[in-house]
Amino acid sequence: MQRRTLELATWLTLIAVGAIAGCKPGAESTPAGGETPAGGVSIRLLVADDPALAAAISQVGGEWKARSGAAISLAETTAAELAACDSLPAGVDAVIYPSALLGTLARRDWLVPLADDYASHRELAWADTFELLQIAETRWQDSPLAVPLGSPVLTCYYRADLFEKFRRRPPRTWKEYRDLAEFFSRRENLGDAAPADDAPWYGGVEPLAEGWAGRMLLARAASYVKHRDHYST
Repeated sequence: MQRRTLELATWLTLIAVGAIAGCKPGAESTPAGGETPAGGVSIRLLVADDPALAAAISQVGGEWKARSGAAISLAETTAAELAACDSLPAGVDAVIYPSALLGTLARRDWLVPLADDYASHRELAWADTFELLQIAETRWQDSPLAVPLGSPVLTCYYRADLFEKFRRRPPRTWKEYRDLAEFFSRRENLGDAAPADDAPWYGGVEPLAEGWAGRMLLARAASYVKHRDHYST
């Protein structure tokens, strides 16, 4: 949660600096004399489908105003309501939305590119952000339009000791993944590395509960339809 809060604070600072630049062309983003960098700025924020994050923003609003000088006004909506709108609500400066809506909002020209130097902000730690999030959840037609706030991603973990023992390599395709899962599921293949007979053992474990089963289906299906010469939303 701390990392997510830091990203949010930096993201809001980028918005605040942009608001200063928009209202006062040529103004310095960090005033002299110890003043807060975004003093007098009011950010109107819309949060879609994340009541917990909206509540967290409300709780730290006073602290962030003291830190940056900018005030936050907050409104909430759902992804379905946002997608059904003809335009963003009047006065909204920024939207926190499910990443699946990136294409929808970008095609409607509701998003503007981030400042050129967004990736250089120390608090954002952009180089430490998972590369897939940098590419798939923040950019549209090569324009950076968003900052990820800790989106969940599918990640493959494997037993490095067993892979080394049996001279196996991490899978690069779903077929390789299936073959490895089948091999390691057979206790007779493991020799002295096999668990006790009464201990549960699986060649692979996947998140198939509600909310994740569909992601697994799409993750598998997408690799069969993707081609280097074919692009779509």
